[in-house]
Amino acid sequence: MQTDVIVLGDGIAGLSSAVLARQRGLGTVVVASSRPPRQGFYVVLHPGAEPVLDMLGIAEQVAKRSVSRPSGYWRQDPDSRELVAYGSDENGPWQGYVVQERDLADLLTIRAKQAGVTFEGSLDDTRVNVRQSVLRGVEVGGELVRSGLLIDASGGRSLVSRALGLRFLYGSPPLIARYVNHRSNVDAIPAFKAVPDGWNWSMRIRSGWASKVSMSITTNKSRAYPGRGYDVSWRYLPKCAGAGYAVVGDAALRLDPGSGSGMLRAMITGIKAVTTAYHSDGWRHYRQWISNWVRADGRKLADIYGARPFRADWPKQHSWSERRLPFYCS
Repeated sequence: MQTDVIVLGDGIAGLSSAVLARQRGLGTVVVASSRPPRQGFYVVLHPGAEPVLDMLGIAEQVAKRSVSRPSGYWRQDPDSRELVAYGSDENGPWQGYVVQERDLADLLTIRAKQAGVTFEGSLDDTRVNVRQSVLRGVEVGGELVRSGLLIDASGGRSLVSRALGLRFLYGSPPLIARYVNHRSNVDAIPAFKAVPDGWNWSMRIRSGWASKVSMSITTNKSRAYPGRGYDVSWRYLPKCAGAGYAVVGDAALRLDPGSGSGMLRAMITGIKAVTTAYHSDGWRHYRQWISNWVRADGRKLADIYGARPFRADWPKQHSWSERRLPFYCS
């Protein structure tokens, strides 16, 4: 089987790549994950996501599925509380989106199928075929599928990087974020609260219910925080693109949720991989773009975590290496 683009994974990053590839007239096959989107997992998208959603053809639908459209968020620490507005123009305040990850994935899946994307097999039955360090294609259910471009959106499975023996660089100790929905009468405006050992995001998802994300920056044993835990340790793949392949979403770079929306980052990397892949030296441009982005955002986060009210020591020694930082560096 031969096609123009193969996308490994049907998460937000992979579906964004698939939709844009089909918009450009490229034959596109998506190998789906057997893992469904996280149920009841809510995210806050900055108003800057609107042109990205519009490019993917789902802006209107995301607005309708959003449980709220906040014009800013509360930023709180032990000494102060400040309302941070997103901004405004002649049309009024800019509005973000509070939306379920599952809804975002569903809308992108519908859009991909409408655009003519083909869905084949499962990542559980998929192997990246490499011979003498050269990608030959992907074996899906035992059948070899070849393409001009292979996009790895497999998240933590990191199928392409594992097959090619590529190494990640790490910029933090092991960090765990915990997500939970619970009964609470929180403010309609999302709130970011900084405490000495970490932070939490809270947002109203319906009357009497809130969604909360919490993370400790002083220990990975965050038992004081309720909810299911996810690895959000900082990492990125320097060789995230090369001849015939590109890596997107969490498979390419990951920062903790304190850096902003990982969903928006997933969509943008998915789009960028397609827009640069067919340009001369596009893969070199994509590598540099990923490196510049993650290093700049990592430095900003390290500066924040190294200042009051946080008590973390490791941000003062922040760097990128093949070994994760310890929590205490002095």
